[in-house]
Amino acid sequence: MKRAFSRRLRSPRTRLQRLHPRGLKSSSQPPCDINALMLIGLTGRNCSGKGEAVRYLSSKGFLPLSLSDEIRREIRRRGLEVTREALCRVGNDLRSDFGQGVLASRVLVQAASGKHYVIDSIRHPEEVAQLRKRPDFILIEIEASPEIRFERIKERQRESDPSTWEEFLRIERLEIRNQDPRRQQLDATAREADFRLSNNGSVDAFHQQLDGLLTKLQSARLQASK
Repeated sequence: MKRAFSRRLRSPRTRLQRLHPRGLKSSSQPPCDINALMLIGLTGRNCSGKGEAVRYLSSKGFLPLSLSDEIRREIRRRGLEVTREALCRVGNDLRSDFGQGVLASRVLVQAASGKHYVIDSIRHPEEVAQLRKRPDFILIEIEASPEIRFERIKERQRESDPSTWEEFLRIERLEIRNQDPRRQQLDATAREADFRLSNNGSVDAFHQQLDGLLTKLQSARLQASK
């Protein structure tokens, strides 16, 4: 099976090559090693597969953290209902009041060294900048088509999710880009990604992509440490 790699380095901090992991074979070897710890961040649009990535990486020994959980705590503190729009609005409030990187800074405090972590719901370039203070940080964008993501939203049947295609598109427009730099910027955040995974297929195919990427990250980190 053909491997597809780019020759350009994403950043001298990581010394890792950007790759498009489609087509990478799944490895039977455990992807994590105590000598090559990783802090993996996830970004992507609603129902692209970030939650599934967290579940799978957790099964591989990663401890999950979420920037959205920080927002949920603030929403409950205000006595509000946790909805998609509330997450967007209160997250923007926190960024406006305490700086665009505030959620990442709070989560980093919880990410003790010596362990693998996967961090979900990264939605602003300044959050990426905060997380890159850790030399073991890698950002992965997970993408899927709008049609597939809307079908997944309907299948999971959360009360807070949009129920119509029009509402889905309206909320997405609020999330992906904004003229106010204090608000979430999904498109700009995606441009900061070190790697990109396409999740338009089956769960098994997505897991194979994650396995292939973890194996390459593991190998690159071990080589860089020599």
